[in-house]
Amino acid sequence: MTDVKKNINGFTLVEAMAVVALIAIIGVIAIPALMQARLNSDLRAAAYEIMGGIEWAKSEAAKRNVCVGINYDPATFIAPANAHNTDYQIFLDDNCNGIQEAGESVLRAAWLKNKANITWNLPPASPRSFRISPRGLMNKQPGNIQLMRGDSDRCYRLTVGRTAGVKIAASRVSGGGCP
Repeated sequence: MTDVKKNINGFTLVEAMAVVALIAIIGVIAIPALMQARLNSDLRAAAYEIMGGIEWAKSEAAKRNVCVGINYDPATFIAPANAHNTDYQIFLDDNCNGIQEAGESVLRAAWLKNKANITWNLPPASPRSFRISPRGLMNKQPGNIQLMRGDSDRCYRLTVGRTAGVKIAASRVSGGGCP
């Protein structure tokens, strides 16, 4: 009889189990980091969205040569169809008082889709709105806007100057706030 050797290709069960175990270990390490990165990305996107909204309002005020307001008090929103899903509204401030009133057109309504919890710290505390003049000046004192999430240790602080310029600083949550 002739000795026939079969050429068998493939993986053994031990080799296949080792690969599955390596994939599981990498997944356990990588998935929490990827989830945290997504939360931080949402928070950063919300910060840049607010900054873009303020800069857009400033440019609209200059372009139209009118006062443009930003209202961040949901109780006083002029109701478009989706006002319940709005974090702030940018409006034409016909009388330049910084308060959104009936008859003033809403230019943009922004909803951050629960990407962040927003704290507006622009003095004085009332009204919860401000206007930007055609020359680019705010009717409020400089202040800041803080964006945080309960499930993230990151936060963003937007500092708004007298000329409606916005600076963004990322930080870690400290003592329940954004330093």
